[in-house]
Amino acid sequence: MAVFIVLGVGGAPSMPEELYLIPLISISQIQSNPSSLKQYKREFVNKWFSIEEFKE
Repeated sequence: MAVFIVLGVGGAPSMPEELYLIPLISISQIQSNPSSLKQYKREFVNKWFSIEEFKE
């Protein structure tokens, strides 16, 4: 089962300025290279999204 972490940065909890949807399996990669986090950034915070977009 795929597990994802949703990370909101800045703004209000209900509408963060930046939103990241990170597969749990990628956490060690992000810890060793924080710049790799940008590939998980959602461009439109207020738009619904599907997990299918992030399947590898």
